[in-house]
Amino acid sequence: MDRDRFFSAEQAVDYGLVDRIIKERELRRTPSGFARAAAG
Repeated sequence: MDRDRFFSAEQAVDYGLVDRIIKERELRRTPSGFARAAAG
């Protein structure tokens, strides 16, 4: 029996494996805490 399945991001959402797709722009954020203090 073949059990391997490969989904696109949209298919994974439809199938219920993931809640949502994170966009690249959501990953960019300003440093906070110690990282902000070290940068400035």
